[in-house]
Amino acid sequence: MNSRESNRTDVATLMERILYEVKKVVVGQNHFLERVLVAVLAQGHLLVEGVPGPAKTLTVKTLANTIRRHFRRIQFAPDLVPVDIVGTRI
Repeated sequence: MNSRESNRTDVATLMERILYEVKKVVVGQNHFLERVLVAVLAQGHLLVEGVPGPAKTLTVKTLANTIRRHFRRIQFAPDLVPVDIVGTRI
């Protein structure tokens, strides 16, 4: 096994451990959790939309705690404009 395959195996094992830890807290959000992990692996941002109640915030907050990262949340409202978030007019 070369170093690239070994690295891939290590990452897969780590992702499985992360999924296991988050699933201890959040039940029934497997598809959403996998999508969130893709965003984390891509080192990108994530916009989560949906109806109230399906544990969106809990899932992301638990994942952030599991991987020891910061979690920030913006509650959007109809009157929110980009300047409220980025601080300058676009």
